[in-house]
Amino acid sequence: MIKRLPRYAEIELQRLCAEGGALCHSVDEDESGWDRLIEFPEMNFLGAIDMRPPRSVAYVQVKSARNRKFKCQLKLSNALRAAQSSQPWFILLLTTDSIGKNPKLYALHVWGPLIERILKAARQSEIDKMPLHKSMLTFTFGPNDEKNDTLIEWMHSTIVEVGDSYEIKKINTNKTLGYEGGYGQALMSLEAKSEEEILENFLGLGEGLHISKFVFTPSRFGIPASQPSIEVSSGTVHIQPDSLGEIEIRLRNAGNDQPIILQGKAYPGPPGTKLLRFSASFIDLIWSDGIRSDFRANISVTKKYEIATIETFITLMNWCEKGPVDLQIWFKGKRAVSDELNNLLLTTEWEWKPLASALHLLRTIAGTPNIELSLSDICATPGLKTLAEVLQAPSLRLEFMPQPETPASPLTSIIYWTNMVTGDVSFCALVENLVDEDVILNDGKRQITSRNKIYLESYAIKYVKDENQIIEFDYKHYMESPERIANSIGIGNIHKFLLECQNQSRLD
Repeated sequence: MIKRLPRYAEIELQRLCAEGGALCHSVDEDESGWDRLIEFPEMNFLGAIDMRPPRSVAYVQVKSARNRKFKCQLKLSNALRAAQSSQPWFILLLTTDSIGKNPKLYALHVWGPLIERILKAARQSEIDKMPLHKSMLTFTFGPNDEKNDTLIEWMHSTIVEVGDSYEIKKINTNKTLGYEGGYGQALMSLEAKSEEEILENFLGLGEGLHISKFVFTPSRFGIPASQPSIEVSSGTVHIQPDSLGEIEIRLRNAGNDQPIILQGKAYPGPPGTKLLRFSASFIDLIWSDGIRSDFRANISVTKKYEIATIETFITLMNWCEKGPVDLQIWFKGKRAVSDELNNLLLTTEWEWKPLASALHLLRTIAGTPNIELSLSDICATPGLKTLAEVLQAPSLRLEFMPQPETPASPLTSIIYWTNMVTGDVSFCALVENLVDEDVILNDGKRQITSRNKIYLESYAIKYVKDENQIIEFDYKHYMESPERIANSIGIGNIHKFLLECQNQSRLD
């Protein structure tokens, strides 16, 4: 019969460690929550000696029981220390038969469900205002937990199976367990002018709802804390609904223009309603019980967007002015909505067609849709609409009084440059128009008609002082190069040339 069973259990652990090549260290003071610290044998390693990983270690709480009792109790404070530690912890139980013989050794790894149980018990103990060191937690061992002589090997392999990131995984487990259903409970009192304002905000479209009261109580494992952590009597709440999934909005006008295709998301309305919101880029559509109840296409005048986004917006506005626009919404590879946009109330503040031409010109010069501008930037650019008409017209006819240096008729091409500063971006282009017709009029003026246009150079750069120098250098370099077409004329800055010609130039 084993008379001093607790001591026997500790000696048995030391014996198994010695047999398995592990080191077994005892604790000096019984306040740490563990009885033994095990250092496991070094594992085989084929790399450089300085890269060899350190030995695995584990803390062990040793318990004993007679009469084949397969249960033991730990102070909740010690169990919590085991659960929250980033290092491996094990609970060992040595038990004997009714006459104190035939000892058997059982072990539990403090991991997964066991950590969850400990953390939950600690949270409940706090709510019950029961000190951790006065609370006991019972651990039960089953047949699969019997280890005996395989204990050290089993403990080591258990640690190794978790992987190199054991500590990180255990820390993450402590941080995330119990929050699967949320981080707490919030009670809010909201104020709104109308039901419509509330619905808009729940769809993610509003500017926020006023809060007259907000109380947040943290919760873990569904157990709320004893006191709220946040209490406010005034504020604003902004609601962002969870997406139902990706959608594609397709828009097409009655002409042969390329369709507008926008990627977006679908959002549900508040519980108990049949509202749906389809949102993509600058478009928001509200569906109520299968019927479109609202269509919005808005961009801020002062906010910067990519050129392609503004161009797409202006193109859609231009379409809507002309007539009906076909609308389709695709969801999960199927057409979910088919509708027609007609008789929309559009703002008359902007002239959409000239703006569309101006945006197309800027994107052509930039060569990329990623440059960001605002509508106010574009509208504040001097001469942009006129230049867009000149550069995008099917033909260009100029009438001017020739200078002594003007080449003799017939001219082969007209070469000029432009630089438009829009916002903080300079759009530079070197252009050559091939001449179709060169006529000397009765009053001595030259009338030149051209149709084919070639961009010799075009780019968009951040605005800098004296930004004209770059494109002017390109212009002069080309005018002096052998690549220049014979009998061509250079008119320099097209803006200045048109101003000098005043009413002597016209577009066909």
